[in-house]
Amino acid sequence: MPSGNDELFRPVDSGWQPPSVTSLYQLTPAQLQLLARFVERKEIASLPKYQQLSQFLQTLLGDFNYEGQNLIAKDAMAQHQGNCMTLAMLTFAYAKAYKVPIGFRLLHDMPVLLKVEQSIATYSDHVRAYLFDTINMQELSPNPRRFLSIDYFSTGDSLTGKVVPEHEFLAMFYRNLAGEALMQGKLTHAYLQAKQGLALAPQSTPLVALMGLIHRRAGDEATAEQFYQYGLSLDARDVTLLMNYRYLADKQGRQSLAAQLSAQLARVAPEQPAELYIQALAAVNAQDFVLAERLIRQFLERYPYFHQAYLLLATIHWEQGQLEATEKALKKALATAVSDENRQRYMAKLQALSRQR
Repeated sequence: MPSGNDELFRPVDSGWQPPSVTSLYQLTPAQLQLLARFVERKEIASLPKYQQLSQFLQTLLGDFNYEGQNLIAKDAMAQHQGNCMTLAMLTFAYAKAYKVPIGFRLLHDMPVLLKVEQSIATYSDHVRAYLFDTINMQELSPNPRRFLSIDYFSTGDSLTGKVVPEHEFLAMFYRNLAGEALMQGKLTHAYLQAKQGLALAPQSTPLVALMGLIHRRAGDEATAEQFYQYGLSLDARDVTLLMNYRYLADKQGRQSLAAQLSAQLARVAPEQPAELYIQALAAVNAQDFVLAERLIRQFLERYPYFHQAYLLLATIHWEQGQLEATEKALKKALATAVSDENRQRYMAKLQALSRQR
């Protein structure tokens, strides 16, 4: 595996360090006490521990805001919110504390798209947690006898994928943290968190791709290319690596390499939904609203929960003077938004629109 360019990513705030592995799932005494009091209930106390924990989590998570944020376990509890991986980490934290064996599987479903900014799409993996009565984790059988599953954002038609060992699950969480830092322009934070993840799972191609992107953003294209090449040596069909490497080749004017990577991409994957969103933004900026609407509607076929896309669709209609269609798109944005902040924003836009009709 290539060495990262540590000299390029010296922390500006010298006191900052990425969260330690144990801090990801550490809970406060008060948060642990919530579980202790819950399992003392008469109707809960007689249940096996894995069922007690499952009941507790069902009660707890029912009040959570599920809009996408990456939070360590104690912060998720304090704020009552988090994305799929955050909720999985919270489940992991309570399972660790209560000594209930836990395992994870990836789901063969579209990853949860959190945001698209600056031509970067940020996703959260979709996982399912399994709480065991006894330690029997050699294989998560499709016909379980003594464990319960906990799914987050279930679509009802997800297919289960590979078992995710603990170290890979923790590495996935660091990848989420690093991706979020990258979106915020905090390149050093992103680098250090991705590096922490790679220390846990050095063959994680999503983390390798992220490392390449971080280096490219910081201006070190040579190291970025080393990470892309390393990642493709692990999985020559990885779409994210191919897309990022092609972008670098295009940027450097290496047309032969770019064409080769484009041909590989065409063989392994259809057009990526996030690219549709990015292209729709570009079409709006170019005032090609017909193209923009076609692209964003194609995107929404894949990600109908992504409220920002409905806002973009409303903008497209507004620019064309289509007030009724603008209102309809804003109402869809309001219906799919979860956080109070976003809902208030869309309600304000609807009220402003009604005053102009």
